[in-house]
Amino acid sequence: MKPSVIHIPAPEYDVSGTPDYARIGGRVDAAMAARLGDGTYVARAIGSSDHEGKTVEELTDLILELGTDKYLPGKPEVAASDFRGYDHDFHGTSFELTGGRIAPDREREIPSLFGDIIYHFREHAPLDRGYPVRIDVLIIYRRAMLQRATLADPSAPRVREGLERHLFRFENRRKKRDAVAAVVQIT
Repeated sequence: MKPSVIHIPAPEYDVSGTPDYARIGGRVDAAMAARLGDGTYVARAIGSSDHEGKTVEELTDLILELGTDKYLPGKPEVAASDFRGYDHDFHGTSFELTGGRIAPDREREIPSLFGDIIYHFREHAPLDRGYPVRIDVLIIYRRAMLQRATLADPSAPRVREGLERHLFRFENRRKKRDAVAAVVQIT
């Protein structure tokens, strides 16, 4: 099934100040839920600012073609040394959509899925990157086509508690595109 591209305008979402995480997140969550069917998914958050020279449209086209935003072989991920022992392909957030709504998750600091994602990229990304990141693309993966990553190298240090649940790998790395349910553009 071909992934859909979902456009959600959020012009008030700006990381130069503190956004209203819950309000923006709730609006984006509702728009996504209206376009996706019930099921279990994983959202991968992307800031096009981390993809120098790529517009949101160009990044979306690459994701649809490859099934991932990792188009530069050998380019290290942010904080790569922290995750070196894991057999992961990407970081993401698992969520369930049921009855046309994104189910609550008590692990979220902000009650909305997107609100919690943008909170972390505004408040915590400066620790890894030195600057906050505006999320303008979400890759929505079908959870059934992914596996949780494991610590493949027992001599490597584990990441901090709770972070492992955000590490995923493709069940079949040759079928990454099939795992993509949608690409959400936040403009």
